[in-house]
Amino acid sequence: MLRTLGVRTSVEGSPPRSGRLIVSNHLGYIDIATLASVLPTVFVSKAEVRRWPFWGAMAAMAGTIFIDRGRKRDTVRVLREMDRAFERGDSVVVFPEATSTDGSTIWPFKS
Repeated sequence: MLRTLGVRTSVEGSPPRSGRLIVSNHLGYIDIATLASVLPTVFVSKAEVRRWPFWGAMAAMAGTIFIDRGRKRDTVRVLREMDRAFERGDSVVVFPEATSTDGSTIWPFKS
């Protein structure tokens, strides 16, 4: 997908051989595609994204783990799904600011 858009990526060093937790700020949709292009990844996203036109369907097809942030008990299910991803060797990506930003500052983390 990135090549089609004319985006070139490069990786310095070796990607991890087994799953890792990646915590990152979220600059836009391209960072999701970039991370997914270099590592087997699963993303954690707020449940509302599942209902978004186009992007929600794409996220679900990619195996995104959706969390209902209004239900504290949903955390247990999400942690189990993350554990299964790690067991498969996938990296799990979390954007704790819970929104995309311009990257100039770190916003408060959401739970």
